Amino acid sequence: MNKQTVSWASTLLAPFLAFSAAGRVSAQIIPVVQESGRITVSVDGLGTTAASGQIQVAKPNAGATVRAAYMSACSHALNGNNVIANGDITIAGQPVTWSRAVFNNAGSTVNFFHNVFGNVTNIVKPIIDAAAPGTINLTVAESRSVTINGSILAVVFDDATAANSTCILLFGGQNTNGDRFVITLAEPINPNLPGVKADMGLGIGHGFQGATGSPMVSQITVNGTRLTSSAGGEDDGGTANGALITVGGLGDSNANPPDPFAGSTNFRTDDELYNFLPFVTSTTTQITVDTINPSDDDDVFFGYFVTSVPAAIGESILLTPVSATLVVGNQHTLTARVQDDNNSPVVGRTVNFEITSGPNVGRTGSGATGVNGQATFSYVGNAVGTDTAIARMTNSRGQPQSSNTAEVIWVTGNRRPDCTAPPFVAGLNNALLTFQVTGSDVDVGDSVELSIVGSLPAGASMTPALPLNGNPVSSTFNWIPTFAQIGGHDVVFRVRDRGGLIRDCLVRIEVRSECLLLLAAGSGRYQIGTNDYLLVNPGLLFFVAPTVEASVPILNIPNWVELQGVHVYAQVIMFNDYAFPQDPIKVSNGLDITLGGGHGASYGTHSGIQLQTRELTVLGGRIVCAFQMVP
Repeated sequence: MNKQTVSWASTLLAPFLAFSAAGRVSAQIIPVVQESGRITVSVDGLGTTAASGQIQVAKPNAGATVRAAYMSACSHALNGNNVIANGDITIAGQPVTWSRAVFNNAGSTVNFFHNVFGNVTNIVKPIIDAAAPGTINLTVAESRSVTINGSILAVVFDDATAANSTCILLFGGQNTNGDRFVITLAEPINPNLPGVKADMGLGIGHGFQGATGSPMVSQITVNGTRLTSSAGGEDDGGTANGALITVGGLGDSNANPPDPFAGSTNFRTDDELYNFLPFVTSTTTQITVDTINPSDDDDVFFGYFVTSVPAAIGESILLTPVSATLVVGNQHTLTARVQDDNNSPVVGRTVNFEITSGPNVGRTGSGATGVNGQATFSYVGNAVGTDTAIARMTNSRGQPQSSNTAEVIWVTGNRRPDCTAPPFVAGLNNALLTFQVTGSDVDVGDSVELSIVGSLPAGASMTPALPLNGNPVSSTFNWIPTFAQIGGHDVVFRVRDRGGLIRDCLVRIEVRSECLLLLAAGSGRYQIGTNDYLLVNPGLLFFVAPTVEASVPILNIPNWVELQGVHVYAQVIMFNDYAFPQDPIKVSNGLDITLGGGHGASYGTHSGIQLQTRELTVLGGRIVCAFQMVP
């Protein structure tokens, strides 16, 4: 896919470019750059109290070339002037010119932080393009290291070996008292498919955590679920003013913190690189990110997202389908969706479509968005090859704005077959678990073979047996899992057509035991979830959990003062006639959990299940229980 730099990067920030000593202009970070196509992204940070240091770039392969490079930096006012002027920072010996700058507050101290952003492509590209693949060091020098906390370098590569993806860079000054931004996906991401990505990295200045941790942390919540409570620190700098900076990037892992409610134990508790896939489903089209800095003294000034599907934040235009394969002579329809800064559809906006490269280059069309914010363009492919399409509009600020690019592959005759199966199936042990798999091919007269890649779980079967040939062709998976098979199982099915084209589909199977969690409260009646309540009378027990679970569900505790000291009573009942054929019903002891402090106190006796709490039940935290089967 051809590269495409979206022009709205330079227009959205226009209201935020000016600042004055009278107050802070921006109270959030906003999108400033979007790149899409076959790209690879390298991000690194440097904080030092010395006059200079090394910042790194990871070049993925010899054929990769720099499409664009951007630098961002932050400073503090503890040691006087905190304004980072043009030329105060150099990279590879060349002065950096800033195109964007904002002040940010630290608590009640107005304009305590100063954050800047600039394009350094003309400096970085000649050096990196000529270098061998691997890690490349660039020297960054600061005129006032004691006040400049550090710099971040983000490099976007054109990489023909990479999968299509989108990268959004954000810059500004996040409100320490709480901010939100919403990412809109052009198409849902199926988190169960191999190779998909939805990563976020944050750049934070002035967040000291040291070797033993500190309360200088930021909390991040994704789609209503806590991601981390320990963001910040000096991962990419040092434990001194003038070197306090961290960014998720080189040398970091996108593995999320194992306990999202734990604070920092050192500056590496959280590396500020995150994976959003656990927070989305195969139907998710928006990702909501909430941040708050309880210590009111961290400077979240940079962020980026890399997603397998095109994405946007704020006013934007997204083009779908991202990729399609059709036989020459058929009609293809492209859909552009326009949204405003509040993620609502824009009605009546003129959209211009263009095929910018490929066998149908030069084809154009236009239309106005309807009530759903969508406009469409249809055309018939007239030759074999790959088209690159784009949609453009003039945004509400009067500036041109472009969509992501879309890929249309025109072929003769043979198209890839389809494999249809549920991506996720859950069931109980010792109970029949079943689903259907179908293989098909839209090419008239073609046939497919449906088979299994690897093997089925022990005891499972397919009816009719595989491999199976036809078009379409279906088979039913049948399995009664045993108690020993509780847990996750992956089964991969493959559909192959006569021309050798294949399509695989992965089914994740989760085998669970049956568990009911009963909750009651000592006083009051409080909503703890969308449909979950703590009831006033311990004798009126309420089924809070789903009836099929492998463990006790986690329940979030609202941060309400009136809940302090409320007693919550918890108990678990399990029915498992496979593990306990003579006495299948097992009942746990009870737990008396005091909200706002302490672990639960056990009372009563149990018959086969022992229940206990895993965490302190603080307000704003959660109730985390665990049970184990005992004689």
